[in-house]
Amino acid sequence: MHTTPFQCILSSLALLGTAHGGIVPIAECTAQAWVRAPDLTPNTIVHGDARVKISAGCPAVENVLLGLRFKERSFVKALRSREDVKRLNPEYPRHDPSSASLWALPSRFANKSVEEAYEEIITNKDLWIVREEERAVFETMQPISMGSSNYGALRDAVQDFSILVPSTNFPPALNTRVMFAWPMEREIAHVEWIYEYFAQISFSNGTTKEISAGVTAFQPLYDPARASQGLTSATVELKPISFGDMGKTSTTNYSIELNADSGFTFVAGTKSHAVTAVVTRTGLARTFSAPLKVFLCVIQDSSPKWASEYDMSDFNSGHRTPASVLRATPLADGDKARFNMWSPQCSQQHDAGVSVIMPNSTSYEIEANEVVTTLSAPLKISIDVDDSHIPTFETYYQTLANSFTITLQTPRGEDEDVDPDDPSGEGNWGPQFEDDEEAWVPWEKKGMARSKTWRSYSGRVATVVHPTTEETSSTSCLRASMDMDVLGQVILSDETGCEQRSLIHYLDEGARAPTFVDRNAIHKPSSVDPAEQELRAPFLQPVVSSPPEGEERSYRYYHPSNNPLIYVGETWAKKVANKN
Repeated sequence: MHTTPFQCILSSLALLGTAHGGIVPIAECTAQAWVRAPDLTPNTIVHGDARVKISAGCPAVENVLLGLRFKERSFVKALRSREDVKRLNPEYPRHDPSSASLWALPSRFANKSVEEAYEEIITNKDLWIVREEERAVFETMQPISMGSSNYGALRDAVQDFSILVPSTNFPPALNTRVMFAWPMEREIAHVEWIYEYFAQISFSNGTTKEISAGVTAFQPLYDPARASQGLTSATVELKPISFGDMGKTSTTNYSIELNADSGFTFVAGTKSHAVTAVVTRTGLARTFSAPLKVFLCVIQDSSPKWASEYDMSDFNSGHRTPASVLRATPLADGDKARFNMWSPQCSQQHDAGVSVIMPNSTSYEIEANEVVTTLSAPLKISIDVDDSHIPTFETYYQTLANSFTITLQTPRGEDEDVDPDDPSGEGNWGPQFEDDEEAWVPWEKKGMARSKTWRSYSGRVATVVHPTTEETSSTSCLRASMDMDVLGQVILSDETGCEQRSLIHYLDEGARAPTFVDRNAIHKPSSVDPAEQELRAPFLQPVVSSPPEGEERSYRYYHPSNNPLIYVGETWAKKVANKN
């Protein structure tokens, strides 16, 4: 029997496998990288360690570089004509949540006419503008010694490193681990940025492999030169937001007057910021069966700059806006690690609101259907701003802003009709069907009757949130009692132990980039000359690029929860906790 060369190869492999009790699979080339390091902050030297692991199946290694970079990007998908926006049905059809396509049609529509309207506009790419731009702000690298580079050997190395962070304020890193994707077929405007450690491995066969080593965070300092002050008082007209009430002329108007001695300017981490509120009602005379409820909280209130550029007044952000910054810093005494945990921005549970007692109208006013204006007694409300709250900050593609959000809940009157469009009334919650089909479907024509519950109103007023820092200004003082190996940071200061240093915003001229430095040369903080160290940091030279047409993506840095990027601040805090 004739034996082909391929059969000879298989026979040889089988014989080799027999000698080891089975067929030996061809080893794959895999590489992993990790970093443990504290957050970056201006005017410091950050100490961390990195580990790179390269499997035995990889070729010989020529060199390995550890890198840190900061990138930001913006994406927009907008209709060229505002008339086409109006033609889109305001109702959201049902979608396939697993689809990330920019042009995917919803999987099911309410009716044929809605389907045709969507298909006409959404599938015609000529009606749309799709634009993506990335700005690589800085990148710094240093070699990692891997020891033996022979083929067939597992290579695993751990190496300490130090990064000089100049007196440049960069944007805070946002916690994107709680975001979710929205349907992609509508208008989208989205901004994201990332501080990422990575390893670049060059093999002897000429190939190069890059792998992520985790993301880090930047904690900007309070900058008086760029700080804006919020209002000290404001009167806000509240608009109805209950289903069935939105867009309709209301016969009752509510407003709220807010006053704060220290103004609507907060520092992240502020507790018990006192605000005085007075609620005013103008409408038909009535009595209240229960107190009103008011909710006040500070929320992140930002929109991409491209949304304004393309006149996207009602756009889909592509993601839920992150609610907090990344922060995982040990406490000052170094005895405890504090991990960044996401918590709701503002509870809207009815029991969490502050009760507002409104005066009841007289029986004469009610019988005469008079329009009356009543005021509540002044309310003292305490506002807390979490230390992981996103501060007010200007970035290249987006202005991080904040606002007071006010929500007022009023009890519906006993004689008040329930709007048929309001879900608090009766409604059909299943698919639509004809009367003669009711016996053949499991749904009911009539939904469950619901109580009249509450009518809601809301409003907003601009606020300012300054970043939380250990220093209240750009004065950095050296604390000699610090354990640098534990805390991981050296604060640059002069021989007197304290130096006034001016901050530079990363968008301003003269801004410098973080850079790797020789750890051995800066192990004694008292010997560090801050002015000399600052000069080691290179000036920023951002590089802007865009993908080829047709290859745009709404997001690139976000990773789903089943494949998250490691936040190196948390692993560093874990290291600190274990050491203590």
